[in-house]
Amino acid sequence: MIIADDLTGANATGVLLARERFKAITLLNYNDKELIKNFEVIALTTNSRGLEPKEAYKKVADAVDFLSSEPVSFFNKRIDSTLRGNIGAEVNAMLDKLPKHIAVVVASFPSSQRVSIGGFLMVGDIPLEMTAIAKDPKNPINTSLVSEIVESQTKRKTAYISLQSVLRGRECVLKDLIEHVKNGAEIVIVDASTDHNIKTIAEACYQSQLKIVTVDPGPFTYYYAKEFIGHTESKQAGKKIIAAIGSVSNLGRRQVQELRLNYDVLVEKIDSESLLDLNTKDSEIERVVKTIIKDIDNYRMFVLVTTLEEDDVLNLKQKALELNSSVEEISQTINKSIAQITHAIIDQTFGKIGGVYTSGGDVTVAFCQEANAKGVEVKDNIIPLAVYGRLIKGKYDRLPIITKGGMIGDDLTLVKCMEYLLTKTSTE
Repeated sequence: MIIADDLTGANATGVLLARERFKAITLLNYNDKELIKNFEVIALTTNSRGLEPKEAYKKVADAVDFLSSEPVSFFNKRIDSTLRGNIGAEVNAMLDKLPKHIAVVVASFPSSQRVSIGGFLMVGDIPLEMTAIAKDPKNPINTSLVSEIVESQTKRKTAYISLQSVLRGRECVLKDLIEHVKNGAEIVIVDASTDHNIKTIAEACYQSQLKIVTVDPGPFTYYYAKEFIGHTESKQAGKKIIAAIGSVSNLGRRQVQELRLNYDVLVEKIDSESLLDLNTKDSEIERVVKTIIKDIDNYRMFVLVTTLEEDDVLNLKQKALELNSSVEEISQTINKSIAQITHAIIDQTFGKIGGVYTSGGDVTVAFCQEANAKGVEVKDNIIPLAVYGRLIKGKYDRLPIITKGGMIGDDLTLVKCMEYLLTKTSTE
């Protein structure tokens, strides 16, 4: 159950869980219990961000009461990604209504450029209090320290787990969490700079077996819910997506790096030189395919690249001379092999891949030709020259695909495209 202080926030967290194939609904009021019986994720909006703390407390308390008799796996207090609103009063309401629970606050939303480091919430590279958001006349922010914002609004004992502990892994976070709760903490605030950090925190919280209210703008609740999914048979995880990247530009590598910083993604480097040698080509294709398939149930996103560093870039002219070939022929061999690898992964995972991203015109053409597609039904423009559509005919008819030029976009373009593709594989 998600309790948000505005409608946008309720929808934002709800859609993260909808990606895991849970039926989600956002209620504008909570008078009809019959309506929620057909849904597994219930989001309520209290519209309490701009209210006085006492009013916000009552709104949230009433929301908890609405589902108090229902079998709720866990509760989430969805908060604004810039910490506006009545966080303390609303967490107080939930903990008062939910005996023996603690609140774990993870304020980070890495894909939206909100990260907590050293206790400070950063928006991009700027401390929260120095942003235009902090000057909101209804909800001004005068500090960037998450703990100061929370502690100024509640008398409950708080504790803090640093990014250093998170980076040391799940067991370290678990140890710190248990120790803080033993010492009387009711609200534990945790740093995170990437989605991988948040996943680590969620794993530790689930392993603790404590009754936890997640307090966050969305990602922590998403990963905590995934722990429940992973330990029950209630739902099959949503479709996975794969990116086949033929571009060898610096921009392309930065885009992959940004995706790795924001998401728990498996990136596999293909050895281009091996693809050009008839003695090693088949074994390299088989190696990459097996590597991805082995971890197919452990990730939602997979990325195939031929370069991770500038030194990985193959000198095509030199290679063409060595092989008595042309640059064009060598390029086609590499791109066709990338397409063959992508196809093999889709075919051998039996429907688990629900969408494809291709970067670089040559690899896009090779992928479509390998699929015997007749065309792409163009449906949307994510950014200029990054297009979403569906394959027409061939063996992957109607498969969602995003195609992008190799030199198109900025460092965050791959993140935006993969997020978009995930949503499409879950909702269409």
